[in-house]
Amino acid sequence: MAKQIRVEQTDLETGEVVQMVALKPTRGPHPFRREGFVQMSQAAMLELAQNPVSGEAMRVLMALCAVLDFENFIQLSQADLAKLIGMKRPHVNRAMAELFERGIVIKGMKVGRSLTYRLSPTFGFKTKGSNFTKLMADINEFARAGNGSMVEK
Repeated sequence: MAKQIRVEQTDLETGEVVQMVALKPTRGPHPFRREGFVQMSQAAMLELAQNPVSGEAMRVLMALCAVLDFENFIQLSQADLAKLIGMKRPHVNRAMAELFERGIVIKGMKVGRSLTYRLSPTFGFKTKGSNFTKLMADINEFARAGNGSMVEK
């Protein structure tokens, strides 16, 4: 709850005293303000609202968006993802399969023993706006390299 502070100000021309109430936050800035941001497509959000993915897939998608790197790269093993969100690995695997099938997440190439992934830019992205067209082309190339899904232009 914000603390109310009463303030009086005198209009120097008329002599009228104007009373105001200022609200002072009683706590620091919201913790989300210190983190990065991901831009999401409104059409994709509406698609998910009208044709929802499973609850498991939604949990996995939210976690993937939380660890999304620039240019939509995701380099996190399914085992690490399972630990991160407290879900069993077979459930993460099933959720990832659903996200691949819907074209929300795209499989990429292997780095070590782990696959890399990218969030489809038709769903959302983490990049400068001026890089969006290049990102679409890069992701199509990335998908071809990993036999993943192509994104529409």
